[in-house]
Amino acid sequence: MTVPNDPRQLGEAIVQQVNLLHTSPEAAKSVTAALEEFQHHPRALETIRLLLSNPSGTPIQAEHYAAHTLATKIQLKAVPAGNAEFLKQLLEWVGLYSTGSSHGATGAVLRQLSQATADYLLLSNQQLKSNGQQTADLMEAITWAIVGPHLNLGMGNLRSLPPMGKLAILSQLPDELMSTKLFLHAVDRGAVTDDMVTKYCSKVLSLVDEMSSNTKDASVTGECIVVFRKWIKLARFSSKARNRRSMGDRAANELVLPAILNLSIFRNVLVAFHSSSTPVSVMEQCAFVLSECLSVTTDTTDKDSGSFEMVLAIAEAIVMLGRQLSEAIPAGTDSFISETTKYDWELIQRSKLMCRLLSEFGLTHFFPLVVLASPSVEHPEKERIKAVVTAILQLALHFVRVRHVELAGTALEFWYSALSGFLGASSLEDEEDDLFFDASTQGTAEGSSRSLMALLGAREQRIAERVLQHQNQEMTLPFLEPWFKELVPALLIAICCPADIEKADQDEGFEIEPFVDFRESCAQVISDSCSIVDPEWIIEQIGETLSQCCQTDQASGLVRAPWQRVEACIYVLTAVAPKAVAGQDEVIPGLLRLLPKLDYPREGLPALLLRTGAGRIVLYTSCYLAEQKELCVTLLNFFCETIIPVLPTVSTSGGASRDILKLSQKVCTDAVKTVLMASRMMLVQSVATKDRQQWEHLVQGLASVCLLQTLDIDARISIVTGIGSVFAVLPDWEQITASLKDFCRLTAEPLSKSLQDYRPPHNNMVSGPPAVKLFIASLSCCGHIRNDYSADDEPSTHPLLANLEEYWSTVQQVVMSVVIYHQDLSQQLCVAFGHIFAYTRDVAPQSAVFIPTLQLVSEAFRAAPLSCWMQLVRTFVALFGELTRVHTELVNTLCDLSATFVAHSSSLQQSNMSLTALTTDESKMVAETYLVLGEVLRFVDLVHVVLPAGWLLPTTKLAIACLEAAPIDAQTQPAIAAMLHFLERLVTWTDPPPIIHAAEDTERVCQENCQLVRQILLSSFSNDASGGTVLDHMLLALVEIWADKCDGYPQVLPTTGGVLRTMLLSSFQDRTVESLNKVMVEPLNFLSPEQRQNVVSKLVGDRADVRVFGRIVQTMAKEFHAERKRAKYGSSSI
Repeated sequence: MTVPNDPRQLGEAIVQQVNLLHTSPEAAKSVTAALEEFQHHPRALETIRLLLSNPSGTPIQAEHYAAHTLATKIQLKAVPAGNAEFLKQLLEWVGLYSTGSSHGATGAVLRQLSQATADYLLLSNQQLKSNGQQTADLMEAITWAIVGPHLNLGMGNLRSLPPMGKLAILSQLPDELMSTKLFLHAVDRGAVTDDMVTKYCSKVLSLVDEMSSNTKDASVTGECIVVFRKWIKLARFSSKARNRRSMGDRAANELVLPAILNLSIFRNVLVAFHSSSTPVSVMEQCAFVLSECLSVTTDTTDKDSGSFEMVLAIAEAIVMLGRQLSEAIPAGTDSFISETTKYDWELIQRSKLMCRLLSEFGLTHFFPLVVLASPSVEHPEKERIKAVVTAILQLALHFVRVRHVELAGTALEFWYSALSGFLGASSLEDEEDDLFFDASTQGTAEGSSRSLMALLGAREQRIAERVLQHQNQEMTLPFLEPWFKELVPALLIAICCPADIEKADQDEGFEIEPFVDFRESCAQVISDSCSIVDPEWIIEQIGETLSQCCQTDQASGLVRAPWQRVEACIYVLTAVAPKAVAGQDEVIPGLLRLLPKLDYPREGLPALLLRTGAGRIVLYTSCYLAEQKELCVTLLNFFCETIIPVLPTVSTSGGASRDILKLSQKVCTDAVKTVLMASRMMLVQSVATKDRQQWEHLVQGLASVCLLQTLDIDARISIVTGIGSVFAVLPDWEQITASLKDFCRLTAEPLSKSLQDYRPPHNNMVSGPPAVKLFIASLSCCGHIRNDYSADDEPSTHPLLANLEEYWSTVQQVVMSVVIYHQDLSQQLCVAFGHIFAYTRDVAPQSAVFIPTLQLVSEAFRAAPLSCWMQLVRTFVALFGELTRVHTELVNTLCDLSATFVAHSSSLQQSNMSLTALTTDESKMVAETYLVLGEVLRFVDLVHVVLPAGWLLPTTKLAIACLEAAPIDAQTQPAIAAMLHFLERLVTWTDPPPIIHAAEDTERVCQENCQLVRQILLSSFSNDASGGTVLDHMLLALVEIWADKCDGYPQVLPTTGGVLRTMLLSSFQDRTVESLNKVMVEPLNFLSPEQRQNVVSKLVGDRADVRVFGRIVQTMAKEFHAERKRAKYGSSSI
């Protein structure tokens, strides 16, 4: 559409397009393009002024678009900095939209305008400072306009800015400081942050305190709390605070801590937090404020700085609120609490906020208070501290017993945090500190020096803290141990399932999936509690519970007990067992002996859950069972004959039940697999060689589980893996081979019927027949097989290869008739082949199936192309590439496969040079093609065959053409990265690689390879010689990636730097520099010729250090993208 040049007409057009965008979704694409074009218009700011200055005559959507465009232009520095009149205009707009309008438009538009104002102030400050200009007047204009009476720049009327306008700007300033859109370099962000914190933080906090005290408007009060929180958080990121964190220093932040304690808003927040009349939304903001206040200091003992008083005041507020809530919410009830009324909902929400703040308090502040409460420590406030600590522990214990999964889970986080503090695992680091770390300094002398000092300081601090932590643990252990001894039985009750769990799952207050997650968290806390409570004590308590609830039925001999109690005891034991010495107690061995005698439920979730618990305890005690022959064999037979076959027959209902059914099968079969792997030597030495009948019975039982068709196929494959681990340690290769062949014969028997009934699906994403999956798994079930033979006595064929040769005809039939039609089977077979040949690398080339395997891969790929076949070939190249000097057939086969892959990938690329229309697997195949070629280019003899091939030059050109045409996004990024990897490997051959003690013919081959690569790079890229060389276009593609494509996908940058650095270090350096100067002109047209020359000089000068070069490329790409985007929006006059 034609864009008018008159601002008024342009504004009318914008209103029409914005209205069309919101009323006609089908026109969204064209309208979005038109609105983006408007943003680049040279008179855009004039139009924005017209739209924003007439709220009553402009639709709210158009106002929001205008404000957003204004903010975007400021962020991109398309507006000249430091203009007082423009700043005045911004503040007038903020004032206009902060008083409300007929549209009720103050929300979204005000946020955009306040963001634009904050951005303009911050960027003006930075730009004018970098130019050596005085900025105090500019920054103080807004500061005094909001904070004080003295104004410069003739802005006396700004004192009347409405409260919501002031607060909106103050709220945006910290957010925009942390925004990566505003400051390209972390050093700039850090400098401006230091200015804001040191000069204005205390003033802003005082202003907010004054505004909060002088208003009765609830919305203003709420916004004051938000601003208060954000500026406290900002103080954490001053350079001084960040340096202290990096050095491991726990000192308080003296910049804001004294100010916080003296402000009435802080005291009001404390009162509002524990007041029952405070709305939940306000209470949530109060909790956020208190959380930020806690983060201001991690040194609870520093009484002079005021941190002790603040931390204790927050703790007492938590206790006051917790006591109110604990009286209203009962703990230890049989049924779960539901939120059926608004009162119930508010009560639970308040409790969760309290527990969440309690958990944050527990991470860094609770343990120091416990230390101060210890008998050996003298403190003037000791009784007060002890009362707070005791009350906190009582509250945390109460709420973890409340039958509300989410609330109890939040309370549980306190115990986890308290344990972290006790163990010294609480970290001072802040994830957002990375925003102030400039990657461009890493690898430089300055960056290395800073990192080294930080590491040395942190190391020294941590060594001192470790000694102190050990002393504190000894002091606090007598105080904490009784509480954790109360916690363990409380958690045992908390994780106990409802007796009628299927009925409870239909109730409003209980959901299975969150309850499962809660149980896992409980198990983690119980496990960590063993650092305070002796695990033997916990195990004994569980033993007493089991003995109380279990009774033997004299008639049947079965042991009967409430299933949920037994299951909960097993669950706790699995958490504690790894912490205890195996075999030192009687409870776990007794429970293992009890498992075959238990009376298991027969239907529903109880039947699955108790059997899953049995599987879990066996899984966690597999190493102990490996030393107990009789018990081990008994349990293996019990699981194979009784537990596992029942699982698929249990009838359940609901989606969660299906998940539990699958989980139960997985846990029980994993238990069998793990026991087999742990006890394989014992089974072979004590059973296979001494009790053949028992051995055959065990193997037969295991095989029957593998062939159980009602069992999930992945569970059956777990058993196959366990059997293979036992076979792998049989005394000699002959027995291993015989056992493998017999086992594969069993798994191959169902194949005939499966193949007979098979019909290829229309979609290769459909899962393949389980019988085929089982057969493939059996082929590679053995892992590492020891080779104890001497060179003269070694058998001619490895067991894995002998087994593969035995069933090779079956493998071929299965692959070509079934596997190629299923992606999952193809991937499984490729993994199996890779497994077999990796474990038999030394002897595989002599196998009769070595080359046929590659030929089968080629045939399968031609029939049904999939990326997994390419991955397998890449594995073969990596494993056997060195053999290409002596194995001519292998060289020819691998090169033929490479040509096949290239032909398929080229057809995909030529049909879609931008790669955006490819399917996920097609994109993977393009990527894998170039990864295979990159692997091939590692080996001299393969390179010597590939380079003269007629397809390599067109493939190289096609890769470069795709790099030029394709955008970088989540779909195309792997393929682009693979192409760059291929080019990086290719250009390494511009100079001969160093080969120590190379034979004369090898050196000759290397020289020939280098000559061929140089010819490729200097070839014409197109039929028209004026179009430049392959080298020119390769460098052009790299520069375009830096300038425009890598935003959001920086992972491709290191490879682009690797390609260029290789060229700059080679004999091609002069030619590369010449070409680089030529191709940079168009993609970097926003730079002057001198700036482009400086870029090239910088790259050439720093090419020696790979890390420095990589950082330079990353920094340049970031700057190029920002400058290109800024140039696109253009500079606007104001």
